[in-house]
Amino acid sequence: MKKGISRILLLLLAIGLLLPAALPAAAAEPSVPRTVGGLSPLEEALYAGYIEEREEIGIEGLCESTEALSAAISHLLNAAPELFHVSTAYTVASRGGLPVAVRPEYRMTGRELAVARAEYLAALEEIVAEVDPTLSDYEIALFLHDLLCRRYAYDTTLSRFDAHSFLTEGTGVCQAYTLVYTALLSYFDIPVTYATGRANGVAHIWSILTLDGVHYHVDTTWGDPLRGGEDVPGLAMHDNFLRSDSGIESTGHTERVSFGGITADDDRYAGSLLGRVRSPFAFLDGDAYGMVDGGLYRFSDDLLEATLLYTVEEEWHTGGSMLAEKPAGVVARNRLLYISTPHAILTYDLASGVTEEVLSVGDRLILAFYGEGDTLSYLVADDINGTGSELLTHTLPAAVPPCTGEHSFTVYATLEPLCNETGCQYRRCTVCGERDVLELPSPPHAYTVTVVPPDYGTEGYTLRICPDCGDRVVDSYVDAIPLPSAEDYRTAVAAAKAAATPEELLRAVSEAREMEPHLDAAEIAADREELLQVIRDYDAAAETVNTDFGSTVLSALPVEGDLLAPTATLLGILILVFRRLFGL
Repeated sequence: MKKGISRILLLLLAIGLLLPAALPAAAAEPSVPRTVGGLSPLEEALYAGYIEEREEIGIEGLCESTEALSAAISHLLNAAPELFHVSTAYTVASRGGLPVAVRPEYRMTGRELAVARAEYLAALEEIVAEVDPTLSDYEIALFLHDLLCRRYAYDTTLSRFDAHSFLTEGTGVCQAYTLVYTALLSYFDIPVTYATGRANGVAHIWSILTLDGVHYHVDTTWGDPLRGGEDVPGLAMHDNFLRSDSGIESTGHTERVSFGGITADDDRYAGSLLGRVRSPFAFLDGDAYGMVDGGLYRFSDDLLEATLLYTVEEEWHTGGSMLAEKPAGVVARNRLLYISTPHAILTYDLASGVTEEVLSVGDRLILAFYGEGDTLSYLVADDINGTGSELLTHTLPAAVPPCTGEHSFTVYATLEPLCNETGCQYRRCTVCGERDVLELPSPPHAYTVTVVPPDYGTEGYTLRICPDCGDRVVDSYVDAIPLPSAEDYRTAVAAAKAAATPEELLRAVSEAREMEPHLDAAEIAADREELLQVIRDYDAAAETVNTDFGSTVLSALPVEGDLLAPTATLLGILILVFRRLFGL
């Protein structure tokens, strides 16, 4: 009998050891940086579900109405650019009139989403790498604002609303501008949220950022306006940059609702030169430079004060007509400032104040000027009305010569390979800035192996499943056990009746029980009753032995009172478990 008890204890121990392996694994960390904080429990549940691409997100007890759910989803999609894969469409499961689950719709999932996230991160990292780390938060916000205005355009098809599409396709509507601006500012820990309303009667969204504890409105979309339905090269408006509530309303932003009820009541930039700059700023050695009506200014770290350095004296005019404001622009490259005049591009040396001509367009006019990388771009036309306009470029000598030997690459984004798809690393040279993509080979399948033993009438086999890609391989087949006969069952019953040990009895009973589903119940009814009687007789004997054994143990223990109860209870539990082994 002691052997039987030991067997049960080992069984219980094995079950206890297996339980932790059955628990679900912790969810993987999102592969994109989180940009939104301060969420409600409902919003946190939704955010986690979206990141993990769940088909259903449980929200029972977190939401008091469908209106509250709609507001939470709207906030997340307006505030978290990393959720670009989430559609605005969803269905709701309710109980007792309250939402208990959300079934989102996704624009992309799985491998497609992994590729998109790698593209998204690579695009953000490329922009972030261009930011001079010595700039103030004001200047970083300005640099990123101007980069969006210079490099991207408004989507006139009104079809691109998310951050990924904006970065990869180059155009987007106001929501896309705002989301990308949020993503970029988050890299520099600049607090940002948003406001909604109407602009010239159309639904609109823009940013609210916090600098030195003060809230300001910034509309990157209106910083990059269209003319005649088309993007304007070299134009970056700043009359909606760092504005107060009243200031943003004065430019046509009505019915404003600031998320969280934020108030922006500081209007110090209303009368500054900042709002009059109509072209992208240039940044050199930690300072910001902007052009106002032909004047080159160096702006203070908080962009509030400006110092005049140089003035373009020539006027933009033809045929007796003259532009009301000089459209000069400035670009910083190779430790020099490049400035446009009506007919030429000059360099301006900050140390000496000396200017030198880089190129001339003759009698034509330069109506816009900006730079990308080592390329200067300038819009030339025959007159101030833009007749015969064309966008020309001029390549500057590289500021950093390319590496003559091997590059010193650093990885800034990785798309991990799967066992059925290659991955890649996006790399940048820390010396010359060269970028490349390194392919990562597919790893072999990492199969989990399950051996299925043969059964009566069913062959056994080995099942191998790859958890990464779902590939399945079935091999190592084992012949099925021949179907039993009534005579086989009688033999197993006879073995049970003749068993001399608990192990022999358990083996014989298990063998008989495995045969029963494959036999005619009526044909083996009498033999089955004999088997049950054997088990009952053995159980009765076991209970007698346990009772005697328990009494012996209890009488030997030097403990009094109800402290003995746990020991008696444990013995009783072991007996019950042993009985369960025989299916009674």
